[in-house]
Amino acid sequence: MSRPKTKYLDLPKNMTARESGGRLLYYCTKGKQMHPLGDDRAIAMIRAAAIAAGPLHEDVEFADDLPMGMLVSRGMYYYINAGQRVKLGRDRLEALRQYMAIAARNPKAAYADLMTEEQIVKISQPLVRLRGVYFLVAGKTVVYVGKAIDVHRRIVQHRAAGVHFDAWSFVPCDHDLDALEAHYIRTLNPPLNSQLKRRFTNQTNELAA
Repeated sequence: MSRPKTKYLDLPKNMTARESGGRLLYYCTKGKQMHPLGDDRAIAMIRAAAIAAGPLHEDVEFADDLPMGMLVSRGMYYYINAGQRVKLGRDRLEALRQYMAIAARNPKAAYADLMTEEQIVKISQPLVRLRGVYFLVAGKTVVYVGKAIDVHRRIVQHRAAGVHFDAWSFVPCDHDLDALEAHYIRTLNPPLNSQLKRRFTNQTNELAA
């Protein structure tokens, strides 16, 4: 598999992502291999940590219909336990039964044991203040364009204010934030920017009356 070109700044170093068919798919680098991790970010990060924990065959697979603590390698199902792989056999249904039995005996085992402290620290990311122009996305539409010297904080403020969006993105910019923001607003004409502008204009006119 060729290495996806699209990278995201807030992913661990051994992960990358690219858009495909309207979805954002995640991948993990292990040596010269690229392992697909699916489109769920949280599960993808756990799977990436499992791959980083120890040696795996090149044809390791993660299936969306399997628990995130399971993987398949050369037809053999495994349960990931604290960075180690426990064989569950080659029969899918029997492997799932064994996994559920483990989870029933120790509910935390199916999740908490997937990563050790060392693995968590290994994939941790430094807290970086992102400065630039950001985009709020709903479905396949950019609904709002804004600028901020702390993008993460601004996104949280939008969510707390009840602004509806499914995802967000941003373009880093160290200077001329106003000009870059204005360019994207003119180009994309996001609906929420237009609504806010009309609201501001109406309020100004009312005060002037």
